[in-house]
Amino acid sequence: YGTSSAENLTVSFWVKSSTTDTFVITLEHGETNLYISKQFTIGSANTWEYKTLTFVGDTSLALNNDNGIGLHFYLMLAAGSSYNTGPSSTWTTVSALGGGIDNTWIGTTNATVQITGVQLEVGDTATPFEHRSYGDELARCQRYYYRVGGTDRAFFTGGSNASQGYFSVPFPVAMRTSPTFSNGGGFTVNNFSA
Repeated sequence: YGTSSAENLTVSFWVKSSTTDTFVITLEHGETNLYISKQFTIGSANTWEYKTLTFVGDTSLALNNDNGIGLHFYLMLAAGSSYNTGPSSTWTTVSALGGGIDNTWIGTTNATVQITGVQLEVGDTATPFEHRSYGDELARCQRYYYRVGGTDRAFFTGGSNASQGYFSVPFPVAMRTSPTFSNGGGFTVNNFSA
């Protein structure tokens, strides 16, 4: 993103609605309020339907590689007039969140929408949904964050006097980068090494 070689993004999902209606998926650049949206239509009420939508890459602005918000993903079922511009097939500063929804669904008594198997991928082709076990997903998350507490313990490895000690913390998986330390207890950390 932010270059002439910005790649497209493809969203795929299964959806079931009690009404045959047109809904919108909108992507928003999280730090600059640029929008792009695509409509999709429910062909048959109360039937699971598979949908894929491809969004062009944003050549104007990069997605920051940090812990800020990179991209918002919206499934729009209804929208007021302030948010119902579009849809926009290119990235624009105009709020295209609603993307031209006709708001039939929201006016229908007891209307329902279900969505599952949502996947966002780089490229023009949707691949089968990747089912992961709980353990695999947990291990992937622990590469970014791990808290010592509960049944997990730091191990005392020695000390030179009554006010100084050394502890080691075994991580359950390899961290994605060198970890930082946050102290939630009533002690002072003078040196931390990973």
